[in-house]
Amino acid sequence: MSNAPATTSTIPTSVRLVPRRSPLLSKAFKKHGLELISVALIVFDWDGVLYRGVKVKLRAFGQACREKASLPSRYAVERYWEGGRNNFEVFEREYREYFGRQPPENLAKQMQARYSELLKGRIEKAGLFKEVKTALAGLAEDGHTLAISSSANPESIASLLAANGIRYHFNEVLGTTTKKRAFTKGKPHLSHLQQKFGVPASKIVFVGDAPEDMRVGKEFGAITVGRRGTCSEEKLRAAGARHTVSNLHELRRLVRRLE
Repeated sequence: MSNAPATTSTIPTSVRLVPRRSPLLSKAFKKHGLELISVALIVFDWDGVLYRGVKVKLRAFGQACREKASLPSRYAVERYWEGGRNNFEVFEREYREYFGRQPPENLAKQMQARYSELLKGRIEKAGLFKEVKTALAGLAEDGHTLAISSSANPESIASLLAANGIRYHFNEVLGTTTKKRAFTKGKPHLSHLQQKFGVPASKIVFVGDAPEDMRVGKEFGAITVGRRGTCSEEKLRAAGARHTVSNLHELRRLVRRLE
């Protein structure tokens, strides 16, 4: 779509998709009380979208569940994507389903502690998806505000961002901790980002790789984009993905079409 300003003085009576970087057209729309549809903020999940850590983390989660709660590893891994915004919620749901009762107090914390131990020395080797660095540079060059919302430990994310040289692309990086487990991916993080950057939910693109990401993004009113790979396109669409992509170069092209 061309970035050239409109050459006609006729203003449409309905909202149109137009390039964000078209100041003359933007001024004309505002004069007539119309709103431009553009992307104000792109929020990325970490694992499965930017970082290839999903398989490593699933193995660690299954082992921690078996060791700390006698929950079969295979059961824990196979049912991981059936609901829960973070490991705490997933573990407690699976424990209730398998044993028919609530898990003992602090068991989720014990499981999480063991999970973190198992990841040491392993997660660092997973690496970024190959296109991430160039795609992020392109999105930043396009003028987008970028953020991360993850159920992973924020210190771990910060360390991996620094090690891979991409921290400077992000205006905000949010993770989930044992002490603040309620402040997690989904509405808590998205509400925080919405307030901080002053943007409506309809102008936030939320990029995730799991059905739960699509559900919480849709409920919040964001533009949901599922990265295929961790889960199938069918599962992502069924959970609420408005769009799906196979890599972040496709995401950049999609965002340009949305503007």
